[in-house]
Amino acid sequence: MIVDSAPALRLHGPTAIAASAGYLWIANSSGHSVARIGWRGHHPAAWSAPDYRLFGPVAIVAGGGNLFVANMLGNSITIINARDGNLVSTITSRTGLGVPRALAIYRGRLWVANSASNTVAEFSAATGALITVRSARRFGFDDPYALAVSQGRLWVANAAGDSVTVLDALSGALVMRLSGRRYGLAQPICEVADRTSLWIGNGADDSVSQISTVTGRPIRIIGGPADRIANPVAMTLADGSLWIANARNDSVTQIGAASGTLVRVLAGRRYHLADPSGITAYRHRIWVTSLTGNSITEIIPAASASATAPASPGAGPTASTPATPAALAVGTLRALATRAALAGGTLRTPATRRR
Repeated sequence: MIVDSAPALRLHGPTAIAASAGYLWIANSSGHSVARIGWRGHHPAAWSAPDYRLFGPVAIVAGGGNLFVANMLGNSITIINARDGNLVSTITSRTGLGVPRALAIYRGRLWVANSASNTVAEFSAATGALITVRSARRFGFDDPYALAVSQGRLWVANAAGDSVTVLDALSGALVMRLSGRRYGLAQPICEVADRTSLWIGNGADDSVSQISTVTGRPIRIIGGPADRIANPVAMTLADGSLWIANARNDSVTQIGAASGTLVRVLAGRRYHLADPSGITAYRHRIWVTSLTGNSITEIIPAASASATAPASPGAGPTASTPATPAALAVGTLRALATRAALAGGTLRTPATRRR
């Protein structure tokens, strides 16, 4: 499914995407709005300023039944009920925000990276009350641009400092700072983590650094001509793979999470990627927002495609012909058009989704 900019969804500069309560939630930085759509394409809706005080939303994270939206231009955090879309509250700039760029949730705490003030603020996720603000002088923040949580620690990527600051995610105490050539950090601008590893997208040299979240030691640096990593702006983990949204060459790179080796690069007109900006995994599918394309692309990983993609008459993946990720063809919100499955590198006759 590729959901284009239909009126009900009002996609305009979709920058970030998250999943919660059966819905996909999209932050539209240019449209100053948040859009919602069911993962099957149902119940599209959108909320915008001024009621929700959305102004340049660039990050969105789910937790505790709510959506937290970072408004970079408004110096605020909008909190939305994930089930009904109602406004819960707004955290304003008076509470230690300075161009909020990234969000993370951990055990009832909301962490906010402020790129302009070089601070990381800690709030109660339940009440929105400020707990404390940690500043650059002690913690070495330098344009904190991305956040991830693993091993009970908060990993802060400093885009201008080519470093990562590691905090205890409960106490906020400084654990360590990571920098130097062996980490390969070069303008780190996005992160994703599992229980043992952290992956960091480097915008300056088109690579991804993998670090052990147990020891803090570097594992490997991923990148090369075959990987086609080009300004990696967002990443997600699903089905044993790392999925990387590449803004500069309109592609998604799939890397084996355990091996660090290339699985495939998804690019070309069939995927309708135009300046990919956000990526998330939900219900064994990968969802990618396109900033300039004002669209969302749904990708079914190979293992899921073989089980869920409908076959055309007389064709279909077999044990000797596995399905590769399937992009769903361009449609609208009322008729999500056709599903195109790829088999053996060729495009099969699409089977039409029920209208």
